[in-house]
Amino acid sequence: MFSFDGEYSEQAVRQKLVRMGLLKEEVGTSATISLPSSSNIVLPNELPSVEDTLKTLAAALKTLETSGLKRDDILRLRGIIAGAKIYKELLADYINYRALEAELLEWRNKYEELAKKSP
Repeated sequence: MFSFDGEYSEQAVRQKLVRMGLLKEEVGTSATISLPSSSNIVLPNELPSVEDTLKTLAAALKTLETSGLKRDDILRLRGIIAGAKIYKELLADYINYRALEAELLEWRNKYEELAKKSP
């Protein structure tokens, strides 16, 4: 199932995957791996707003203040924080592009109107 050139036993790798939450051990059955894949990603109909993203960021930061968090939880929260920061920046760029696109379309329409009026 796993191959790490003999450096780690299959059981060691299996235990690490269980601790990371990527492998679920069921009593009496074999383990199954559940890794996220791009085929499982559901595209939203609307982009989350900056406010929604900042709320997610604030919640993740507040949760990090909680004592006794497990390492996996901390890593997940840090990933959420990094993702929220990147999303906010990319959303700002997207909004700027949309505004430029709208202005360009407006200028195109004005140009076409002027072209129709002049011989």
